[in-house]
Amino acid sequence: MKTYEGLMRVVSLVILAMSPSVSTAEPLSEPTPTHARLLFSSQGKTGVAIPATASIEYLEVSAPNQITWQPGPVFSDGQRLILLSMEQRRDGPGRPFDEYYTQTPTHLWTYDIATKSLQEIANTPRPAIFTTPALLLADGRLFVQIVRERVGQILRIQMDGSQPFEFTQRGAGLPYGLSASPDGSHIAYHIASPQGYQVWTCDVNGANQRLLAGDPEHLYFGTQWSPDGEWVVYVDCKYRQDPGHDWADICISRADGSASYRLTDNQSMWFAATYGPADNHGGGSNLPAWTADGRILYPRRTPQARVPWQYQSERPDTDHFNRDYLPQRAQGGTQICLLDPHSRSSIELTAASEGRWDFRATPSPDGKWIAFCRAQTGGSPTLWIMAADGQNARALTDGSEHHGADHPRWMGAEVDDETLQLLRRFKDEFVSLPSPHESTRVAKYEVTQELWQATMANNPSRWKGRRNSVEMVSFDEAVAFCQRITSMLRACKLITSKQQVRLPSANEWEFATRAGTKTAYSFGDETARLGDYAWYQGNAAGNDPPVGAKSPNPWGIYDVHGYLWEWCSPTTPQT
Repeated sequence: MKTYEGLMRVVSLVILAMSPSVSTAEPLSEPTPTHARLLFSSQGKTGVAIPATASIEYLEVSAPNQITWQPGPVFSDGQRLILLSMEQRRDGPGRPFDEYYTQTPTHLWTYDIATKSLQEIANTPRPAIFTTPALLLADGRLFVQIVRERVGQILRIQMDGSQPFEFTQRGAGLPYGLSASPDGSHIAYHIASPQGYQVWTCDVNGANQRLLAGDPEHLYFGTQWSPDGEWVVYVDCKYRQDPGHDWADICISRADGSASYRLTDNQSMWFAATYGPADNHGGGSNLPAWTADGRILYPRRTPQARVPWQYQSERPDTDHFNRDYLPQRAQGGTQICLLDPHSRSSIELTAASEGRWDFRATPSPDGKWIAFCRAQTGGSPTLWIMAADGQNARALTDGSEHHGADHPRWMGAEVDDETLQLLRRFKDEFVSLPSPHESTRVAKYEVTQELWQATMANNPSRWKGRRNSVEMVSFDEAVAFCQRITSMLRACKLITSKQQVRLPSANEWEFATRAGTKTAYSFGDETARLGDYAWYQGNAAGNDPPVGAKSPNPWGIYDVHGYLWEWCSPTTPQT
């Protein structure tokens, strides 16, 4: 595999494969993520789970009158995060909406794990009560959902609370469900407006607004951008049929609003995740999540699953804030599934079981692991972790000591020293191309098996060797590698949020291979010299030798000729 790009442009990558065959990947070799940490909430506190050591710690935070603390976005340094604190709750079922939304004082803070320092984000109108109503951009700016004149607004502010910018207008409705595009240039959100629930995208300055979904008969909720920045996923609750908003279908729209698709039917996703015994309910909105390879995690209901609820007798209207959930009387269950948005087929990652509710699936930034919550009917949830293929599942908390573990959030993509060294080598071993492809850089070497193993946690190659090129890779796997290693490089701050790894077009690959020559090979027309530059049936002896063992082409790119095929993008990238 090869390529990379610089100067705020697209990074490209070439995948070498024997043929477009399907990989028979080996099982994940790691029993647990080595350096990962997980944030979660439990009993009003923010916990930190370290899967490798099975240890649990709680952040040492306190401030006057603050009762609960919820984890929010994590800074790119992996040491600081945003916290949302709440004073004594004054809302609940049966209260008017005005009270629900405006009578729970809340605050936003930054917390440094290393120094254990806590600092309030000052000069900010009171944040809304919804869990972590904040979105952190790479440049340090913050989007905050605040309470103002009942329905609220979204403000964009600096980390000290200064320079507030009204991202949404007063009176437009109740906006939340914020997410940022991978390059940080655009925002998606949904809004409960007088015209109904809607999903919008726009740039970070609020301009170029595009409506993705807005049927007044439907309730659209939550937004997440795809890893390539082309799509936005959200859910659709048909609230005329389900006023409790228990169930939803998964939808995606192109970010420019040009196309929309419903990926599931029959309200198959559990949306209103609720749990706990009769005297201690908990829960929160359940949203689908993209994986690094462009698939979607979601909690799928069993056919007969239902969670009873009832309206408060003193206020028998159809306000969904007036529900009293009864999860202790729930029937059925849910399981974590992986949805392919192209084929619309799902893979079961956890088994369906009566009375067991799996939800809140959250992939790690490197794509290797999934955190999720699991609750038995009438019980409190526990925090679990499993490999990306559903293997090696195990509990990190129990339901007693760490009661009600919920809202998992990964703290960056921490990697071990060996993987970090591989990523640095990969990033540094690129060749800049001349005009007309000067915005693209191409890797000197084919992607090695050790880099593939570190990125994808498997090795599909027939001829094993750490420095051998990876082969037996399908096109979809090549694309998934590009997306996953992009996430890892960004998390390690080796590339910017505007850079990415991708497959080159056929024109780019031919241009890089020829290296300015017009002969049959990059070294000339003499087939007799092929053995100096390439491995082929006549000299490979049935093996896949290490990369870079032969001479490079005139631009310093190795192994451009030989017996492995090159994967290229079917479309010309926009750079």
